[in-house]
Amino acid sequence: MIRRFASALVLLAAFLLPAQQATAAEQKPGKSDFDSEQVYFSADEVNQDKELGIMTARGHVEVSYQGRVLLAEQISYNTRQDIISASGNVSLLEPSGDVFFADYFELSGDLKEATSKNLRILMANRTRLAAAKSTRVAGEKNVMEKAVYSACEPCKDDPKKAPLWQVKAMKVTNDEKKQTFEYKDAWLEFAGVPVAYTPYFEHADPRVKRHSGFLPPSFGGSSQLGGSLTVPYYWAISNNQDATISTMATGKENLVMIGEHRNRMVTGKTDTQGSLTYDSKNTVRGHIKATGLFDIDETWRAGYQVERTSDDTYLRRYGFRGSDRWLETHPYVEGFSGRNYARMESYLYQGLSAKDDPGKAPVVLPVAELRRVGEPGSQGQYWSLDAGMLDIYRGEGTDTRRLSSRLAWNLPYTAPAGDKYKLTAELRGDGYHISDYQLHNREENGFTGRVVPQLSLDWRYPFVRNGERFTDVVEPIVVGTVSPNGMNPARIPNEDSLDFEYDDTNIFLPQRFTGLDRVEGGPRVAYGVKWSVFGKRPGAMTALFGQSYRAHVDETYARDSGLQDNLSDYVGRLDVSPMGNFKMLYRFRLDKDSLAARRSEVGFQAGPKALSLAANYVFVDKNSITGYPDREQVNMSVSSKLTRYWSANAGTVYNLGSDIEPLSYSTQLVYEDECFALSANYMRKFTYDRDYIGGQYFLFRFTLKTLGEFQASAE
Repeated sequence: MIRRFASALVLLAAFLLPAQQATAAEQKPGKSDFDSEQVYFSADEVNQDKELGIMTARGHVEVSYQGRVLLAEQISYNTRQDIISASGNVSLLEPSGDVFFADYFELSGDLKEATSKNLRILMANRTRLAAAKSTRVAGEKNVMEKAVYSACEPCKDDPKKAPLWQVKAMKVTNDEKKQTFEYKDAWLEFAGVPVAYTPYFEHADPRVKRHSGFLPPSFGGSSQLGGSLTVPYYWAISNNQDATISTMATGKENLVMIGEHRNRMVTGKTDTQGSLTYDSKNTVRGHIKATGLFDIDETWRAGYQVERTSDDTYLRRYGFRGSDRWLETHPYVEGFSGRNYARMESYLYQGLSAKDDPGKAPVVLPVAELRRVGEPGSQGQYWSLDAGMLDIYRGEGTDTRRLSSRLAWNLPYTAPAGDKYKLTAELRGDGYHISDYQLHNREENGFTGRVVPQLSLDWRYPFVRNGERFTDVVEPIVVGTVSPNGMNPARIPNEDSLDFEYDDTNIFLPQRFTGLDRVEGGPRVAYGVKWSVFGKRPGAMTALFGQSYRAHVDETYARDSGLQDNLSDYVGRLDVSPMGNFKMLYRFRLDKDSLAARRSEVGFQAGPKALSLAANYVFVDKNSITGYPDREQVNMSVSSKLTRYWSANAGTVYNLGSDIEPLSYSTQLVYEDECFALSANYMRKFTYDRDYIGGQYFLFRFTLKTLGEFQASAE
């Protein structure tokens, strides 16, 4: 702690220079630490006692060297004892922003020994340390007696009032090599009242960003695991990588080892998390989650995502993850060059549902794509090329290999009247090889494919009206597309177009499927109108309404997709944000005949920070392709910034289906200021899955900033 203070006092060696006046700026001759450096000092008077070998500067003494500024009423140097001393309102300003104060300071010439009285330090990060006496030992350690440390700002109305929290100790040792503070006979005070005592306590120097050592433990528990204690150790491996290694002890299960490694390099980064345990049923359980991204050169980069677990319920049972339905492992390499893009990747999935069959999980190895966009011609026309390959393997079930390509000619055009057109002519080809594909109770193997020509025209005509208070834009939209009928032979499996949903985001696309295995054929047209309003003051509204028509009806779309007939269902959205304290989004799909809702999403947020309300409602009709039933639920929350430091929020998620029931409740109370944070959380979950059982969950966390975070939880 005193190291910077002591090293700055090397400035006092300037007094060894021959001086003829009280104010000077000189350069020390000879080879020393002061070579090529100028030392500035000023004082009301400078005296030299040759018999005693003492040089003294008195009255408003100021010394400046390498950005450090030392002020004192008196500074003296004893040449015989090689001791430098400063007294009388001693203060030192460091280039880092740290400020040191002392009544008296004494320093040996070799800088290894020093003593100060009534030392006070204000660090650049606003933390504070004070000690009745401080001694520097062997140039490595600073030992402080009767010391006080806090990260809290003093009370503005009463600076002498005790801070919110402070640590007092009979002895504090700052080890400069280890970059630590060690406390002996220490106690923690809140508002001047002692609340905890420890014979020994250690933490990293608050001016050090990263330092190896134990972090505060956390306490918790659940009905499955019983009580738990997690002790983390932080390891600062190097300047660019670190790790956190934790041991979790539980009441009902065996130890769990948890690790996290982070690495930041010039050309990439990696993050790895994992856990491992040997449970009470003599089963090895664990998980790994890792991501990485690396720049190969200016064009190419590679990355990966790895997510695996020993079994379906481990992550939720041990509190590592939420309710995701599957895990994804995904390595890839991609390149960017001008108007070209290439990517090759692979996917490996692990289902977490009870009905998932690992043997039927697809292994995608590889999937590759190439995209090229040509330079625009004299009329703005340009060519585009998309090509790709796909190989899907399963231990049980269909294996699929696909080659695909798409060549398109595009002509965007804006007419003199302001209406905008885009004409696209394309030719697409897909070739497949399938194995073990079950079709009409028989197994299909071999090659198949298709060639799909398509012509589409996109027309939009924005009408703009400028008013005194707002500007609105009314934009009718019509997109017409023509392609052959029957472009989905039964021998082509549907691997990447199952998760299709007709809504406002894809109504005007010539091809609305999410993947390539299904295409939309026949003449068709999508039409609608978009209305946007922009206020002169902050605020806007956007509304979209549309429908589509297909001349030829086939089994391309499922019976409950909204596109199964000639005329589609109506889709649209309404996005309103008239002011900063209110936002609303409504998205819908309405039955074309009855106007009954087939999908509805309503979300809003209203109110300032003092009291803010939010709610989201979702209704999704059943899907015959994926097998998902109707889903209807609402989640609501309220939050309030009660005071400058206090805030609270509460929320709930409710199932509104056939059985109206809660899915979860949650509440939170938070206090946070510049030096202290406290939060209390409560959650009640009503979901379960095999050996994972929802229940009540409590989390209590408090943070003494610069010292660490403490938390306790129970379920």
